[in-house]
Amino acid sequence: MPSELGNLKNWKYVVFEDNGVKGTLPKEFSDLQASETMWLQNEGIPLVTGTIPTELALLPALSELDLCGNCFTGSIPLEIGTITTLEYFGAEDNQITGTIPSNLGLLELLGQMKLASNIISGTIPSELGNLLNIFRLNLSANELNGTIPTEMGQLIA
Repeated sequence: MPSELGNLKNWKYVVFEDNGVKGTLPKEFSDLQASETMWLQNEGIPLVTGTIPTELALLPALSELDLCGNCFTGSIPLEIGTITTLEYFGAEDNQITGTIPSNLGLLELLGQMKLASNIISGTIPSELGNLLNIFRLNLSANELNGTIPTEMGQLIA
């Protein structure tokens, strides 16, 4: 993906879903300051590689971030937990490692989080019990261990 896409500062919807676009996600995507939706989901052949750019946290209006079905590696950046406008975060079916950042529990507007089918390890952070608007949380097919935090019990709608 060319870094020049970052010049399209007024784009509200960045959708490269289920197509042949491949390469890494350029950090210049953080220049898309009007972006509310960023869908890079691929079903079938994963095409986007590399790590999730920390610069995505600089998008002031981002409400949907879908990175599912690609080959993202590395850990979930802590900076994702600072996107206060985020309502949907999907990164399932990648090769993400590390642990679930506890500061994802600060995303008060988050309704859906899909992190299934990665290589995420460790325990489920108790801070996810703060996600009072969440109605879909998928952490399956990872290498998580320990117990489900009791704080998750307050997520009953």
